[in-house]
Amino acid sequence: MQKTAPECAIVGRWYHTVKEKSVRRKIEQLLNGKFEYERATLVLSVERIDRQTDRAGILSGDFKIGGPEEKKVRGFLYSSNPRVTFDPSQFYGQETRISYQVDMSGIAPGESTEGFFTLCTDLGEYSLPYSFRVKGREERAGEQADPVSVEELADLAHTDIHRARALFADPTFGEGLRRTDREAYMLYEGVRKNEQPQQGLEEFLIGCHKKEPVDLSLETNEVSIAAPARSSMQTVLIHASCPGWLNIEAASDSRFLRLEKKQFTTDEFVAGEYALSYIIDTNFLHAGMNYARISVSTCYQTLYLDVRVDNCVHRDQTSAHRVRKLMQKKLLSLYLDLRMKRIEMQSWIDRSQNVLTGYRRA
Repeated sequence: MQKTAPECAIVGRWYHTVKEKSVRRKIEQLLNGKFEYERATLVLSVERIDRQTDRAGILSGDFKIGGPEEKKVRGFLYSSNPRVTFDPSQFYGQETRISYQVDMSGIAPGESTEGFFTLCTDLGEYSLPYSFRVKGREERAGEQADPVSVEELADLAHTDIHRARALFADPTFGEGLRRTDREAYMLYEGVRKNEQPQQGLEEFLIGCHKKEPVDLSLETNEVSIAAPARSSMQTVLIHASCPGWLNIEAASDSRFLRLEKKQFTTDEFVAGEYALSYIIDTNFLHAGMNYARISVSTCYQTLYLDVRVDNCVHRDQTSAHRVRKLMQKKLLSLYLDLRMKRIEMQSWIDRSQNVLTGYRRA
């Protein structure tokens, strides 16, 4: 039903009265030092980690850390239990995958080890509890035995990579190979002592011809940027030919091109792709053409991305910009000398006026 003019006026006065009261309340809170704002929270893929294993050995897994509304989060973490190690210890990005390994050696069947990860981030401090348990003999009696052949390990790696990594690091798997496949056992002994079990499993399956090495490729080999007005972030996609594990290192050969992340693994790929971010810093660009190269290296190959930035700024403009920056620094230096009583007031006024004149001319 349509309201009459007097009714609309009454509603309007009521609305403005409520709004004025709300504004006054906000002002009073600010004057009293009370600030209310919504606090962003960290996004974790799990609230608690509870895992079980059939026998003592190395147990591997991971979880993800992310920010709200795809915002980047910076921080570091540590573990309260020395049996639990993890990588990386510091993180920065929209989403980071943390891989952990648990040394379950010496833990009797039916017993567990517990603790928590502490995450110190720019969104606050968070705690992620965990518990890892070795199954009792009665629990394992009715379960299917773990695979002991290379073929079964390869099939398991396609369906459950974390369980495959834990099985590969288990000495019992090596004992089974020693009895059934002497050649594979010799290869296993050569790669199992690798510092990273993920890489050891990858090299073992490749050496046994059960999978192909991961081949990386860039979406483009050349990038051209014309007349950047300010520093900006760019990305280039890296494609992986097949699932697997690789440690990847990225480097830049120029000051004006900075990489957001210099080391990462294929565990951070999403749908076989990874967006490598780099920053073009205009503070380090000279007039004319600027050249840089990004190298992406693995143990199998090295890829290159050539970056060309055309900083087409006129020479006179560049010189004038430099003069203005020098004049600003000189003004600041004179002001500090005045506050430290190194120069008199009149001297500061005269010298500052000369500097301002030079700034205006530039």
